[in-house]
Amino acid sequence: MSGFKLSTTLFALTNEWLSREYTFESLVAKTVELGFGPGLEIVGFQSVRGYPTLDPEFERSFKDLVERYELEPSCLSANIDMARRPDRLMTQDEVKESLAAQVEFGRRLGFPVVKAQKIEDDLYPWAADLADKAGVKLGIEIHAPVFVEHPLVVGLREVYDRIDSPALGFVPDWSSTMTALPTGQLRAFERNGLTREQTDFLRELWDRGGAPHELFEEFADKARSEGATEQAIHQVRIVFSMFAHNDPRGWLELMPRVVHVHAKFYELEADGTDPSIPHRELFDVLVEGGYEGYVSSEWEAHAWADMDDQDGFEMVRRHQELYRKLLAERAAGTLA
Repeated sequence: MSGFKLSTTLFALTNEWLSREYTFESLVAKTVELGFGPGLEIVGFQSVRGYPTLDPEFERSFKDLVERYELEPSCLSANIDMARRPDRLMTQDEVKESLAAQVEFGRRLGFPVVKAQKIEDDLYPWAADLADKAGVKLGIEIHAPVFVEHPLVVGLREVYDRIDSPALGFVPDWSSTMTALPTGQLRAFERNGLTREQTDFLRELWDRGGAPHELFEEFADKARSEGATEQAIHQVRIVFSMFAHNDPRGWLELMPRVVHVHAKFYELEADGTDPSIPHRELFDVLVEGGYEGYVSSEWEAHAWADMDDQDGFEMVRRHQELYRKLLAERAAGTLA
């Protein structure tokens, strides 16, 4: 029996946040009013002015919100911006300084997990010690286009096995295990210069699979011969970096080290159907893998949708309703 809990990442409410209709406090309050959670995930650089410096006033305010609404901090989404300078990448010392500040931020606010991107292999013993002393788990996100068998992930798993620290883990993102391209993304490409025939061809290429660079070049050659502009062509690179088609059961290999889950989705219907994310298969993987952490509802169609088209609150509500239904069916022994 899986004991995982639901969480909301405020990243799913990016459009609502950018509308300036909500403060941080009122945005969190709205999620509580709608019955989301109990987990709360925030993206530090998106949600907190001055991050990763923790202002004492924000610390007091955040802890008051958590206590008042009986929320459970689930994950601090950190970022290692290697290219933050225009002239060079960050040095290892700068990476350590940045990650240490973000881990300390998470510790002080009570987040059990800090999600980050992959760092250099020789930094992981240091990172494991950092996370262990802070009492948090450092989760490296596995996001499209990579998956469990990708050389980067295989190498990281070997590093984890050598260090064997419970403070190091993974954060699966459902973008790596999609079944179709989101229709909304394809329509956005058409608004920006492609034809319906070209997006149909793009879908065929993605369904067929193969090396992302080769698939893009095949698409680019055809679209270019049909008169598409370079700007219209290059917008589709996102297809081969943000959406990947892999077997959901592959996540089982990582489950013993999974510390948080980004349940990415784009076009979930009111009845729980989703053409691009196999939610029920992924739910079964979590149950079979014995996962007991938080699953964050991460709606990401805000990348192309505006608030007149789709409401982030409604999309998260649908997602949590679906997962609560699946949890209830599992508890009752009726889940097919």
